Amino acid sequence: MIFICALLPICNLAAVLAYGGSCAALSVILSFLLLPLLARLKSGSALLLPLLAFSVALRLCAVFAESLSALGWVRSLAVVLACVAAAAFAAYNGDSVFHTPTPIFFITALLALYISIVAADSTEFYSLSRPSAVETASSIVCPLSSCIAFSGLTQYPPQKRIKGGLCGVLVCAVFLLFKSASAELGFISVPLAISASAQEIKAIVGIIVKARE
Repeated sequence: MIFICALLPICNLAAVLAYGGSCAALSVILSFLLLPLLARLKSGSALLLPLLAFSVALRLCAVFAESLSALGWVRSLAVVLACVAAAAFAAYNGDSVFHTPTPIFFITALLALYISIVAADSTEFYSLSRPSAVETASSIVCPLSSCIAFSGLTQYPPQKRIKGGLCGVLVCAVFLLFKSASAELGFISVPLAISASAQEIKAIVGIIVKARE
């Protein structure tokens, strides 16, 4: 579970960077703070469904925006549809949502380590220009939704959430310090979006099932 906590800030950062990056630090900070604060959330309410669904949509749109310039409309849409299928499969396939974050986190951490070595002398911060509405929304909605989804799926002590969150923040720091690293993060934006979306979809399904009981 600790690697899920570590991966959530990175997933949320990837979504924001796809929209520009002005709110990147805000997304990481919110993710780290909300992880332990929402630890006692035991079950989801139907009122949370729009939030969870909106977060999934923002992540998928981020993947589309990230791949549009390189792949074009048709292939970018195909990538998004593949993300939807993979996330849904993980959500419905037992405990896949709890197992897949571990290898994704280690791949991301190794990439961050490589970047910190190669680009150690080229620190460049993101612009603090006025962010777009969709970027602002993703920087708030995605951290809140991902932490709610995780808390709704499993109970995990706040202390361990903080430890996992710190690991994720350290990795995020590399992508925040080296602006050029956002391109490398784009390469793994698809598995990051799938991992976070799968948890949110699983939480949505759980809320719907509970409401019908």
